[in-house]
This record gives sequence, C-alpha cells and structure tokens, in this order.
Amino acid sequence: MASLTIRLDERLENDLNSLAARKHHSKSELVRAILYQQLTIEKFH
Repeated sequence: MASLTIRLDERLENDLNSLAARKHHSKSELVRAILYQQLTIEKFH
C-alpha cells in the first residue's frame, strides 16, 4: 500500500479527529474511505 502525506488546516484536522473518535476508526482509514467515495463519484460525472 502506498503512503501519502497531506497538510490539514486546524479546522479540518479537528473535524477528522472528532469523526475518528466517534467512529472508532483511525484517521487513515477514514481518509482512505472518503477519498475512495469521492473518486468513485468523480468517475461517473
């Protein structure tokens, strides 16, 4: 699996941390799922 480094502003980081805590998933898992969803949507538009 490849790795990717991104920079997040404070608000986005806080939102991601909150979501990860609520869902009991790592931030990496969430970002991977969100990116997959968005790329799937873009393929069909």
